[in-house]
Amino acid sequence: MARKTTFALLGDVHGYMHPMVALLERVQRKMKISLDFALQVGDFEPHRHEEDLRSMSAPSKYKQLGDYADFYNGRARFPCPIYFIGGNHEPYGWLEQYPEGFTLSPQCHYLGRTSSMHMQDIDLRVGGLTGIFEDEVFTHARPSVELIDHISNKEFITFREHDVDAMLALPKPDVLLVHDWPEGLSAGVSRQGSTGNAYTRLLVDLLEPKLVACGHMHHAYEEIIEHPSGRQTRVVCLGHITQRSDAIAIMQWDGAQFTRLDA
Repeated sequence: MARKTTFALLGDVHGYMHPMVALLERVQRKMKISLDFALQVGDFEPHRHEEDLRSMSAPSKYKQLGDYADFYNGRARFPCPIYFIGGNHEPYGWLEQYPEGFTLSPQCHYLGRTSSMHMQDIDLRVGGLTGIFEDEVFTHARPSVELIDHISNKEFITFREHDVDAMLALPKPDVLLVHDWPEGLSAGVSRQGSTGNAYTRLLVDLLEPKLVACGHMHHAYEEIIEHPSGRQTRVVCLGHITQRSDAIAIMQWDGAQFTRLDA
Protein backbone atom coordinates (compact mmCIF):
# COMPACT_ATOMS: atom_id res chain seq x y z
CA MET A 1 0.00 0.00 0.00
CA ALA A 2 1.29 3.45 -0.89
CA ARG A 3 2.37 5.73 1.92
CA LYS A 4 0.12 8.62 2.90
CA THR A 5 1.07 11.77 1.02
CA THR A 6 0.06 15.32 1.90
CA PHE A 7 -0.06 17.96 -0.82
CA ALA A 8 -1.62 21.33 -1.63
CA LEU A 9 -3.97 22.43 -4.37
CA LEU A 10 -3.32 26.07 -5.29
CA GLY A 11 -5.51 28.59 -7.10
CA ASP A 12 -4.50 31.31 -9.55
CA VAL A 13 -1.15 32.87 -8.61
CA HIS A 14 -0.83 35.64 -11.23
CA GLY A 15 2.87 36.12 -10.50
CA TYR A 16 2.46 36.53 -6.72
CA MET A 17 5.10 33.90 -5.97
CA HIS A 18 6.24 35.26 -2.60
CA PRO A 19 2.66 35.40 -1.23
CA MET A 20 2.16 31.85 -2.53
CA VAL A 21 5.27 30.66 -0.69
CA ALA A 22 4.19 32.53 2.47
CA LEU A 23 0.79 30.81 2.29
CA LEU A 24 2.36 27.37 1.88
CA GLU A 25 4.74 27.98 4.78
CA ARG A 26 1.99 29.39 7.00
CA VAL A 27 -0.25 26.38 6.40
CA GLN A 28 2.59 23.96 7.12
CA ARG A 29 3.34 25.70 10.42
CA LYS A 30 -0.31 25.90 11.45
CA MET A 31 -1.08 22.27 10.59
CA LYS A 32 2.33 20.95 11.66
CA ILE A 33 2.77 19.13 8.37
CA SER A 34 5.35 18.91 5.62
CA LEU A 35 3.92 19.16 2.13
CA ASP A 36 5.26 16.67 -0.39
CA PHE A 37 4.30 18.86 -3.38
CA ALA A 38 1.72 21.35 -4.66
CA LEU A 39 -0.52 21.22 -7.75
CA GLN A 40 -1.46 24.57 -9.29
CA VAL A 41 -4.40 25.18 -11.64
CA GLY A 42 -3.07 27.79 -14.09
CA ASP A 43 -2.55 31.55 -14.34
CA PHE A 44 0.73 30.86 -12.58
CA GLU A 45 2.52 33.59 -14.59
CA PRO A 46 6.20 32.60 -14.32
CA HIS A 47 7.60 35.70 -16.05
CA ARG A 48 11.39 35.87 -16.09
CA HIS A 49 11.62 39.31 -17.72
CA GLU A 50 9.77 41.83 -19.88
CA GLU A 51 10.05 39.65 -22.99
CA ASP A 52 7.99 36.95 -21.27
CA LEU A 53 5.46 39.53 -20.22
CA ARG A 54 4.95 40.63 -23.82
CA SER A 55 3.86 37.14 -24.83
CA MET A 56 1.05 37.03 -22.24
CA SER A 57 -2.51 37.72 -23.29
CA ALA A 58 -3.96 40.40 -20.99
CA PRO A 59 -4.87 44.10 -21.00
CA SER A 60 -1.78 46.27 -20.49
CA LYS A 61 -2.82 47.33 -16.98
CA TYR A 62 -2.64 43.69 -15.86
CA LYS A 63 0.78 42.97 -17.36
CA GLN A 64 2.91 42.99 -14.24
CA LEU A 65 6.24 41.19 -14.04
CA GLY A 66 5.58 39.55 -10.69
CA ASP A 67 7.99 37.69 -8.40
CA TYR A 68 9.06 34.70 -10.45
CA ALA A 69 12.42 36.20 -11.51
CA ASP A 70 13.58 35.83 -7.89
CA PHE A 71 13.02 32.08 -8.09
CA TYR A 72 14.37 31.72 -11.61
CA ASN A 73 17.58 33.56 -10.71
CA GLY A 74 18.13 31.67 -7.45
CA ARG A 75 17.36 34.51 -5.05
CA ALA A 76 14.41 32.54 -3.63
CA ARG A 77 13.29 28.91 -3.61
CA PHE A 78 9.96 27.14 -3.54
CA PRO A 79 9.43 25.14 -0.34
CA CYS A 80 8.20 22.03 -2.18
CA PRO A 81 7.87 20.91 -5.80
CA ILE A 82 5.23 22.93 -7.69
CA TYR A 83 3.50 21.34 -10.71
CA PHE A 84 1.32 23.68 -12.76
CA ILE A 85 -0.79 23.81 -15.90
CA GLY A 86 -1.28 26.90 -18.04
CA GLY A 87 -4.26 29.22 -17.78
CA ASN A 88 -5.25 32.14 -20.01
CA HIS A 89 -2.54 34.45 -18.60
CA GLU A 90 0.87 32.87 -19.11
CA PRO A 91 4.15 33.66 -20.92
CA TYR A 92 3.30 31.35 -23.79
CA GLY A 93 6.22 32.62 -25.83
CA TRP A 94 8.29 30.55 -23.38
CA LEU A 95 5.95 27.75 -22.29
CA GLU A 96 4.82 26.90 -25.81
CA GLN A 97 8.39 25.98 -26.71
CA TYR A 98 7.88 22.94 -24.45
CA PRO A 99 4.35 21.62 -25.14
CA GLU A 100 5.21 18.33 -23.41
CA GLY A 101 6.19 20.20 -20.23
CA PHE A 102 9.55 20.98 -18.63
CA THR A 103 11.30 22.09 -15.45
CA LEU A 104 11.50 25.90 -15.41
CA SER A 105 13.66 26.25 -12.30
CA PRO A 106 14.34 24.19 -9.16
CA GLN A 107 11.09 22.82 -7.70
CA CYS A 108 8.98 24.36 -10.50
CA HIS A 109 7.51 22.17 -13.27
CA TYR A 110 5.16 22.96 -16.16
CA LEU A 111 3.02 19.92 -17.05
CA GLY A 112 2.52 20.87 -20.70
CA ARG A 113 -0.54 21.16 -22.93
CA THR A 114 -1.88 17.73 -21.97
CA SER A 115 -0.30 15.51 -19.37
CA SER A 116 -0.53 12.32 -17.39
CA MET A 117 2.21 12.24 -14.77
CA HIS A 118 2.56 9.07 -12.71
CA MET A 119 4.17 9.49 -9.29
CA GLN A 120 5.21 5.88 -8.92
CA ASP A 121 6.38 6.00 -5.31
CA ILE A 122 2.90 7.01 -4.13
CA ASP A 123 0.93 5.45 -7.01
CA LEU A 124 -0.71 8.75 -7.95
CA ARG A 125 -1.51 9.82 -11.51
CA VAL A 126 -1.96 13.54 -12.16
CA GLY A 127 -3.57 14.68 -15.40
CA GLY A 128 -3.65 18.24 -16.67
CA LEU A 129 -5.20 20.27 -19.49
CA THR A 130 -3.72 23.69 -20.19
CA GLY A 131 -5.84 26.62 -21.39
CA ILE A 132 -9.46 27.72 -21.57
CA PHE A 133 -12.24 27.00 -24.08
CA GLU A 134 -13.11 29.37 -26.91
CA ASP A 135 -15.58 28.08 -29.46
CA GLU A 136 -14.31 30.01 -32.49
CA VAL A 137 -10.88 28.33 -32.48
CA PHE A 138 -11.67 24.99 -30.81
CA THR A 139 -11.50 22.91 -34.00
CA HIS A 140 -8.51 24.80 -35.46
CA ALA A 141 -4.88 23.77 -35.18
CA ARG A 142 -2.84 25.86 -32.76
CA PRO A 143 -0.37 28.17 -34.57
CA SER A 144 3.36 27.64 -34.29
CA VAL A 145 4.99 29.48 -31.40
CA GLU A 146 7.33 31.03 -34.00
CA LEU A 147 4.40 33.24 -35.04
CA ILE A 148 3.76 34.62 -31.57
CA ASP A 149 5.14 38.08 -32.42
CA HIS A 150 2.94 38.30 -35.53
CA ILE A 151 -0.48 37.13 -34.32
CA SER A 152 -2.65 37.73 -31.27
CA ASN A 153 -1.42 36.21 -28.01
CA LYS A 154 -4.99 34.96 -27.56
CA GLU A 155 -4.23 32.23 -30.11
CA PHE A 156 -2.21 30.43 -27.43
CA ILE A 157 -4.48 30.66 -24.38
CA THR A 158 -7.02 28.04 -25.48
CA PHE A 159 -7.15 24.29 -25.57
CA ARG A 160 -8.18 22.74 -28.87
CA GLU A 161 -10.17 19.69 -29.95
CA HIS A 162 -6.98 17.68 -30.45
CA ASP A 163 -5.95 18.48 -26.86
CA VAL A 164 -9.21 17.01 -25.57
CA ASP A 165 -8.70 13.94 -27.75
CA ALA A 166 -5.15 13.62 -26.43
CA MET A 167 -6.37 13.76 -22.82
CA LEU A 168 -8.90 11.02 -23.49
CA ALA A 169 -6.16 8.82 -24.96
CA LEU A 170 -3.94 9.12 -21.88
CA PRO A 171 -4.22 6.86 -18.81
CA LYS A 172 -7.07 7.94 -16.54
CA PRO A 173 -5.84 10.26 -13.78
CA ASP A 174 -6.60 10.16 -10.08
CA VAL A 175 -6.51 13.96 -9.99
CA LEU A 176 -7.25 16.21 -12.96
CA LEU A 177 -6.05 19.81 -13.15
CA VAL A 178 -8.03 22.20 -15.36
CA HIS A 179 -8.10 25.98 -15.42
CA ASP A 180 -11.75 26.65 -16.17
CA TRP A 181 -14.58 25.05 -14.19
CA PRO A 182 -16.46 22.05 -15.58
CA GLU A 183 -19.89 23.08 -16.83
CA GLY A 184 -22.89 22.41 -14.61
CA LEU A 185 -21.56 23.05 -11.10
CA SER A 186 -24.33 24.39 -8.88
CA ALA A 187 -22.39 27.52 -7.89
CA GLY A 188 -21.82 28.35 -11.54
CA VAL A 189 -25.45 28.27 -12.68
CA SER A 190 -27.31 31.58 -12.80
CA ARG A 191 -29.95 33.37 -14.84
CA GLN A 192 -27.21 34.35 -17.28
CA GLY A 193 -26.41 30.70 -17.99
CA SER A 194 -23.78 28.25 -16.82
CA THR A 195 -20.21 29.03 -15.82
CA GLY A 196 -17.55 26.65 -17.06
CA ASN A 197 -17.35 24.74 -20.31
CA ALA A 198 -18.77 21.54 -21.73
CA TYR A 199 -15.43 20.04 -22.80
CA THR A 200 -13.89 20.26 -19.35
CA ARG A 201 -17.06 18.58 -18.07
CA LEU A 202 -16.76 15.95 -20.81
CA LEU A 203 -13.28 15.06 -19.53
CA VAL A 204 -14.61 14.78 -15.99
CA ASP A 205 -17.52 12.58 -17.09
CA LEU A 206 -15.41 10.25 -19.26
CA LEU A 207 -12.21 10.06 -17.19
CA GLU A 208 -14.01 9.94 -13.82
CA PRO A 209 -11.04 11.22 -11.78
CA LYS A 210 -11.42 11.03 -8.03
CA LEU A 211 -10.40 14.69 -7.69
CA VAL A 212 -10.60 17.73 -9.98
CA ALA A 213 -8.99 21.08 -9.17
CA CYS A 214 -9.77 24.29 -11.08
CA GLY A 215 -9.41 28.05 -10.79
CA HIS A 216 -10.05 30.91 -13.24
CA MET A 217 -13.16 32.32 -11.49
CA HIS A 218 -11.27 33.39 -8.31
CA HIS A 219 -14.05 31.78 -6.28
CA ALA A 220 -13.73 28.94 -3.78
CA TYR A 221 -16.31 26.19 -4.12
CA GLU A 222 -16.57 22.43 -3.74
CA GLU A 223 -19.02 19.92 -5.18
CA ILE A 224 -19.32 16.15 -5.63
CA ILE A 225 -20.23 14.87 -9.10
CA GLU A 226 -21.98 11.49 -9.13
CA HIS A 227 -21.29 9.39 -12.22
CA PRO A 228 -23.66 6.76 -13.68
CA SER A 229 -20.98 4.16 -12.92
CA GLY A 230 -21.40 4.86 -9.21
CA ARG A 231 -18.01 6.58 -8.97
CA GLN A 232 -17.68 10.08 -7.55
CA THR A 233 -15.53 13.06 -8.51
CA ARG A 234 -14.73 15.72 -5.92
CA VAL A 235 -14.39 19.12 -7.63
CA VAL A 236 -12.39 21.74 -5.72
CA CYS A 237 -12.54 25.27 -7.14
CA LEU A 238 -9.93 27.66 -5.78
CA GLY A 239 -9.61 31.42 -5.38
CA HIS A 240 -6.86 33.92 -6.20
CA ILE A 241 -3.69 33.44 -4.14
CA THR A 242 -4.22 36.79 -2.39
CA GLN A 243 -7.50 35.40 -1.01
CA ARG A 244 -5.32 33.17 1.14
CA SER A 245 -7.47 30.38 2.63
CA ASP A 246 -9.78 30.36 -0.42
CA ALA A 247 -6.77 29.72 -2.67
CA ILE A 248 -5.47 26.55 -1.02
CA ALA A 249 -6.77 23.09 -0.18
CA ILE A 250 -4.70 20.52 1.69
CA MET A 251 -5.25 16.96 0.53
CA GLN A 252 -4.02 13.59 1.73
CA TRP A 253 -3.67 10.58 -0.60
CA ASP A 254 -3.42 7.06 0.79
CA GLY A 255 -3.02 5.26 -2.52
CA ALA A 256 -6.75 4.75 -2.99
CA GLN A 257 -8.62 7.89 -1.99
CA PHE A 258 -8.26 11.57 -1.13
CA THR A 259 -9.08 13.21 2.18
CA ARG A 260 -9.29 16.96 2.60
CA LEU A 261 -7.57 18.17 5.74
CA ASP A 262 -8.78 21.25 7.62
CA ALA A 263 -6.25 24.09 7.40
